[in-house]
Amino acid sequence: MVEDDQPPIASTKMLYNRVGTSSEPIWPGSNESKLSMVFELIHLKAQYQVPNTCYDDLCRIMQRLMPEDNVMSKNIYETKNLVHDMGSSNREAYKKMYYFTLTHRLQRLYASKVTAKHMRWHAEHQTDEVDLMCHPSDSLAWITLSRV
Repeated sequence: MVEDDQPPIASTKMLYNRVGTSSEPIWPGSNESKLSMVFELIHLKAQYQVPNTCYDDLCRIMQRLMPEDNVMSKNIYETKNLVHDMGSSNREAYKKMYYFTLTHRLQRLYASKVTAKHMRWHAEHQTDEVDLMCHPSDSLAWITLSRV
């Protein structure tokens, strides 16, 4: 049984500290937190494929517009460190997404009726014209191979 008054474990305590410092306002009196602004900027960077140098320039412009006592990230390096410290690493998500085995990828494609229909199209499509080749599966070699 876990008691309510037990202190959190070290890793949880570290995460609470990071979230606490990141959720402070960008400057005294601001309604926006550093964390919310950084995630919003990262979202825009990904959505519009903004290069790192452009992101750094944008951060520089934002620094000039904000009061001097702001805590906003000054460049992409600080932003990535903040996101990495929060425990969400883009590299890990990338690895998980692109290193599925072929079996898992095919299972995901055939799970949806829409994509499964496209995956089976080469075997199920019918051509009205005999001499018209719309797909390599219409070729004589493919048809012969399918019969074997």
